[in-house]
Amino acid sequence: MIGFRIGDLNIVPRKQVITVRCSTTHKAQTKLISSLFKKYGGVSVAVAKRGTEEINIFVNRTFDFLLPKWKRIPSWIMLTGKPFWAFVAGYVDVKRKGLQVASQDEGIIWDIHRGMNRHGVVNNPPTLARKAGHTDMRGVRNNKNYWRISLYRKKEIQKFIDRYLRYGMHSEKVEAAAILQKRLLQ
Repeated sequence: MIGFRIGDLNIVPRKQVITVRCSTTHKAQTKLISSLFKKYGGVSVAVAKRGTEEINIFVNRTFDFLLPKWKRIPSWIMLTGKPFWAFVAGYVDVKRKGLQVASQDEGIIWDIHRGMNRHGVVNNPPTLARKAGHTDMRGVRNNKNYWRISLYRKKEIQKFIDRYLRYGMHSEKVEAAAILQKRLLQ
């Protein structure tokens, strides 16, 4: 849940509740967020003019653990395999075309790199993929440096996907990981 929060959820504290927000174009993301929170608070989904689904959930303060926007992965998550891989599954995007462990969250990316090595998936140190200020083909501008972890060895990619599939809950990402895994096995 913490990895998913850092990667995709906006959390706003109120006096007696917390607002969990997300904007997405992916129905699977809306479904996942609804299934995670519906028993704890009302889920509101509205379609914005730009075509995105705007999700808002009001939950009580037992969800205070979601308030911090961590710049590093908490040490208790880093120490043990199960919490670490659950964090990674919530944070990392897997697409049908390939595995991308990349983000503007430099501390998180470096911690994922160290954690992957510690927990059996050998990888090289993150590289700077795009500098702050870069504008891509869609006109999206990076406000911060964009870091990437690359896995080159088939064996390491397979180990990563195996662990990802154990903990992933986002149906589109899990399906993409299974497709990628199938391609690796061919």
